[in-house]
Amino acid sequence: MDCPRCNLAMIPTKYENKNVLCCQSCWGYWLSTNQLDSILHTLVYKFDENEKQKILHDLSKGNLAVPANKDGKIKCPQCQGVMIKKPYSSSCPIIVDECSLHGVWLDTGELKALQIYVEQQIGKVNAKSDLALQIDSIDRRLAVVEQKLDYLINFIRKVRGDG
Repeated sequence: MDCPRCNLAMIPTKYENKNVLCCQSCWGYWLSTNQLDSILHTLVYKFDENEKQKILHDLSKGNLAVPANKDGKIKCPQCQGVMIKKPYSSSCPIIVDECSLHGVWLDTGELKALQIYVEQQIGKVNAKSDLALQIDSIDRRLAVVEQKLDYLINFIRKVRGDG
């Protein structure tokens, strides 16, 4: 499969014990929504406190490094459909490119930033309640299901000839 940013072949690799695809040119990652959620909610690797603070500071200022063509539309490496740009979750400042049918593209640094952001949020939630994180995860999954249903309804309409 080719990288949606630079169109070079992505290499299968392990990240936090998950099989993902990585572009060795732009260092972006392609993974399924389930893989991403699993990586973000299973803390295998602990980041250095200084690195965490720098990334959290950059996120709070909107200074996360992004590729030059980040604003451009990119296509899903599996179906070639245009991916949707959206925050990882409703309260998250990190914008990801998502194909509702196949997965998520994360540009260089975004996976690490997401891990640190979610780790911080889990710390806040654990201090209060785990319920907010569970609701956010359910909302994300419901949104994906809704997108898949819309896709199927449109497909059925096209097949039947009334769409």
